[in-house]
Amino acid sequence: MMAITFSCQGCGKSYTAGDEFAAKKMRCKACQQVVSIPAAVAEEDIYGLDEVEVAAPPPPRVVDPPIRAGGWKPATTPARAEKPRKKFFSGGLGAGFVVVLLCGRVLMAVSRFNRNKANNDNGVAAAPGNPGAFGPSVGYRARPRLAPTPVALPPLPEGRQIEPGVTFHEVRLGTDTATPTVPGHRGKLWVYLPEGAMAPASVPCVFTCGAGSKLIFGMDLGDGDRPEHLPHARAGFAVVAYELDGAEPEGVTADGPIAEASMSFLAAEAGLVNARNAIAFTLEKLPQVDPNRLCIAGHSSAGTMALLLAENEPRLRGVAAYAPRVDTEANAPPPARQALKQLVPGASAFWDKYNPSRQEARLNCPVFLFYAQGDAIIPSAEITGCADRLRGLGKVVTLETVPGGDHYQSMIEVGQPRGIAWLAGLAGLEAKPTEPPPTGPPAGLGPREFGPLTVPRRGPVIPRPPIWGLGRMPGRPGGA
Repeated sequence: MMAITFSCQGCGKSYTAGDEFAAKKMRCKACQQVVSIPAAVAEEDIYGLDEVEVAAPPPPRVVDPPIRAGGWKPATTPARAEKPRKKFFSGGLGAGFVVVLLCGRVLMAVSRFNRNKANNDNGVAAAPGNPGAFGPSVGYRARPRLAPTPVALPPLPEGRQIEPGVTFHEVRLGTDTATPTVPGHRGKLWVYLPEGAMAPASVPCVFTCGAGSKLIFGMDLGDGDRPEHLPHARAGFAVVAYELDGAEPEGVTADGPIAEASMSFLAAEAGLVNARNAIAFTLEKLPQVDPNRLCIAGHSSAGTMALLLAENEPRLRGVAAYAPRVDTEANAPPPARQALKQLVPGASAFWDKYNPSRQEARLNCPVFLFYAQGDAIIPSAEITGCADRLRGLGKVVTLETVPGGDHYQSMIEVGQPRGIAWLAGLAGLEAKPTEPPPTGPPAGLGPREFGPLTVPRRGPVIPRPPIWGLGRMPGRPGGA
């Protein structure tokens, strides 16, 4: 049986129904409008990721880039990282394989967890030949986690010029483990500051996090994130980029670390703890930053995190989200959600408490939303529906789009420059170029020079099947 994913044409709320309900009608639980359930889709659109037709909202402002046959094309294509960026569901038969693999992997983890718990309860020691064990030599037990507490904030280390006019600092918080016992006590901050003497409270600040998460794991920072950081710094903002607890483990031999990473992300309140630590560091260690001009920005899953933080952080004065996953529940199929709930206690909070679409009434700062009409990853109806709901709640929303386009490049070429100009208007900054200076690319950006932290592993490391990486939302070219 296939699932049919569709949205209410009145309010944009997303639903999933079995194919036995195809071509029938239902009443929307949110706005009470009668909704027609579409016919069952083919396997390549099993999640309804193709664009859903909805009633036309007030027309967004369309940025008009150069047009060629076949849709949007940038006038020039900037240099891309050598490693291809990871994609969410690439469509076609590959989407079906991703679903089977993701659901199967989580279900196997649940089964192993239950067997291992029974063995431990009966005094059976875990061993390499014991199929109930997660690890190669020890059984898996979730580590007890302490409540969030303030992290010790180190001083701002000495920086270096990363390009003319921009100084870069790397700040280490806590330990290097991806799954700390105390939420928020790990990882690093990347701080970009305009060069030169700056008076106290004279510079606005933009926060952002690493992009590319599956939204049930955290995310580290990698070199592929820098194209989203540096344009803000060139425009005159201080930029503070932060990591999220529970980065997805790579190349592991057992499923224990997968549960551990997801539990760590959940314990950090889906990254809210990490974001508040970044804000605390900024206000305490960066006196040149104006505490009344703090903003948040992000693309894809980082856009999701930006909306979530803006809903939970009253100190922010603006949020810019480019092609965000507004409804996190739409990011995982129902079988995978159910399996993860069995493996990770409280996992339903990922799609309820920490779902931006469920807390929109709490958002009290201006919002900038951008999407490309040709985006095959995030349905345009999800973002236009969000804009309509926010406007209905009396929020200040700027919605911009581009014809054609894709999930990433249209953001880099069109969306982000427009978003930075919008943020600069909020912050009272004069318009400045956001393109790299003519002297060349930023210095010292070799592969992995400032790559993600190493995640401790148990047992021998083996490569994960390449298709597993397709489940990650694309956040950066070559992002690890």
